[in-house]
Amino acid sequence: MDFWHAPFRLFFFLIVVFSLLQAVVAVAPHEAANFIVKENSYLLQGEEYEQPVVPISHGGKKFWVVPVVSGGSVVTFFPVHFEVLAVSTSAPVNREVFRTADLLRELSIEKEGISKNPSVEWIFTPTYALRFSNLSSVLANERFQLTTVASTVDSAQAYDLVGKLNVMLEGMSVSAEKTSQLVLAASKAESDFFSQPDTSMFESLKENFDSVGNEIGLLNSAALDYRQDLEGLKQIVSVSGLDPSTKTYLVSLADVPVEFNSIGNYKVYSLELSESINSVYARVSQRTDPLLEEFASRLERQAAFDEIYGQNPEVKEKTEGGFSSASELVLFVLAPENRENWKNSSLANRVEDNWRQAQSLYNGEKYSLAVSFSKKALADALNVYQEGFYQPPIQSEDYSSLIFPVIIGLVVLLVLLVAYNNRDKLLSFSRQKDDSDEY
Repeated sequence: MDFWHAPFRLFFFLIVVFSLLQAVVAVAPHEAANFIVKENSYLLQGEEYEQPVVPISHGGKKFWVVPVVSGGSVVTFFPVHFEVLAVSTSAPVNREVFRTADLLRELSIEKEGISKNPSVEWIFTPTYALRFSNLSSVLANERFQLTTVASTVDSAQAYDLVGKLNVMLEGMSVSAEKTSQLVLAASKAESDFFSQPDTSMFESLKENFDSVGNEIGLLNSAALDYRQDLEGLKQIVSVSGLDPSTKTYLVSLADVPVEFNSIGNYKVYSLELSESINSVYARVSQRTDPLLEEFASRLERQAAFDEIYGQNPEVKEKTEGGFSSASELVLFVLAPENRENWKNSSLANRVEDNWRQAQSLYNGEKYSLAVSFSKKALADALNVYQEGFYQPPIQSEDYSSLIFPVIIGLVVLLVLLVAYNNRDKLLSFSRQKDDSDEY
């Protein structure tokens, strides 16, 4: 029995190890951001980025989505695979990922703005779910007060109207409890979306928000009808034969509870929130295509950058390892100390013209044309480099200016030699002269 269990334990152990390794090798959010911002050239001058907080899932795969912003507005998104440091280039996948990332960001901004607005509250919270649940209980208990009113007035008209009002209260109680459950569901859907966003949640989240607003709308309409019929009951009480103090008491007893008065506020909140949420979804839907188009442009930019400045095997091979990129070779060819010394200096002029065009087009975001001119400049630069430098013929130099110093030197040397050879005579003559001076 243990013989069969051992392979199973080994297999289970390998699965656990493999899962842990997958978690270890997963790309971190800061790595994804650095890959886009520092290791590549996707961003333009003056643009900034926001580091992603949670990965976005689509079809079982996860992506770190890096927003690129300028002036506070999103320019585009960069979806980086969760498992490997690479950008997603699938247009269908990116469409879903982009709009989910945009919704995540825009909804956060909208909620922050709402939190600063004293006239509206974000009602998709467990706190509001509890409020609607309490309202449901209050409305259910209100039937007992109305029954007391009917029995005290003791008229068929009062009984009939209270019966109708009780049915309305029961319906509102059910609606309030349903609203409570819908608020809880919306709150959970929102929490799930922000903590573990998935592209499949894009539509369902809005459906959860809308369902709350719709139910509050029904509850508010029922509350308005109830108020109107309740005024009829108060009128019956006022014309009854009861004494004034009893009438006052019964009218007060029949009046709506304090919690009932909040229904109108909830309706206002839900309308304002619905307008805000619809606006967010509309903005996201309208700019998904522009964001995707800008992303495609940035891919072109990176491809152009790699072509112009990146490692180029052809350059390395044809220069025998002397240069590794088009830009290195072109700048060497155009260097002032080299420019006029090439055998094919006229071709070097064409290199400069094409290179200038390539730089201008790249900076003007016309990347495909920039690559075209860069390739022309590179082809010419390789030809210039391979033809080599111009070697001028050796010319005889004019040594006349050196003749006079040489002659002087030779005369001095000759005098020194004569003096050295006759040193004994000179020393004898010097001693004779000294002796004559003594006499």
